[in-house]
Amino acid sequence: MCSVAWQLGICAVGGYDLIQSYRAACKGPAGEGVLKAVCRLQDLGLNVILVTGASGTDDAFQSVGHDPSVDRNRFLRIASQNDDRLGVVHVAEEYCCPFALSDNVDSAATWTLPLHQRDWARRVRNDLQVRFTFDASGIIEFLWPSPLARHLGQSGNESAGVPSWLPDEVRFGAEVRTDQQPDACVVVVHRGAREEHLLCVMCDDPTAGLLRSAKTRAAQVAGLGSSGLHEIDGADEALSVALKNMTGRWTSTPFMVVTVPEGRHAGVRAVGVGSNLKKRRRAANLALAVTTVAHSEASLSSIIGPESEHVRKELVDFAHSALEAQRGLT
Repeated sequence: MCSVAWQLGICAVGGYDLIQSYRAACKGPAGEGVLKAVCRLQDLGLNVILVTGASGTDDAFQSVGHDPSVDRNRFLRIASQNDDRLGVVHVAEEYCCPFALSDNVDSAATWTLPLHQRDWARRVRNDLQVRFTFDASGIIEFLWPSPLARHLGQSGNESAGVPSWLPDEVRFGAEVRTDQQPDACVVVVHRGAREEHLLCVMCDDPTAGLLRSAKTRAAQVAGLGSSGLHEIDGADEALSVALKNMTGRWTSTPFMVVTVPEGRHAGVRAVGVGSNLKKRRRAANLALAVTTVAHSEASLSSIIGPESEHVRKELVDFAHSALEAQRGLT
């Protein structure tokens, strides 16, 4: 049973399921639909696991793996002994990652899965199952579960565009500084065919204002469990490029990316910027708390503590100031 945080940067998909769906929609060559799906998922920044069963189309799958449009460093093929839709569930449970199917997981013959995998699939289907369809012209469309949609900066239905927790008219790159609170900005990070909008908070003094209790606030707002936040300290080339296109200290100060790994707010991400690890972590926790509020449009009633009303107002004001600054209204 999966006991680690969800790996939202990976997606498992069944090769034969793709072929059947593609042929039903536009009667194209066997490997064409598979190639389109793999390339589309990689364009969105995902690592792809292609699960193949005994479908008699091995040559088609081999050609996908060797196609120059596929990034081999972000592609893995795994052979399954059974229907590859069930193989997808098996692989997804092992990797604790999203999985793409043309039908709901219950529509597959799940009785052939081991009991723990069957239970896992039913438990996470609303959070990790991606639905896909091909139209008559062979274009693939995905229906994202909420955690993955937040991670990718997509709406639930890909055809609806690429809205994020900020509106389309947002003027990115503006900075905001509220009284006695840290600098904040929103950057657009280009990841292949998608754009990710990330709130960044700068920490100079980890004991100042909201930064002092940032870890507690992030845990309360995001409903973090024992696994806490997933942290990546600096190893994000696309974000590094985006920050270098900013001005001032944003261009050179080290950063950390944090992600909510599981639960109702899984996939929410934010960035902390600071000269040392403690500062980056405090800033990232504050940015995460604000981003979670913006995603969920929560009333912040979950923020509790001796000074709850004061902190609640401060966090709301900080969130609103950051958002308004991006709109160019402050």
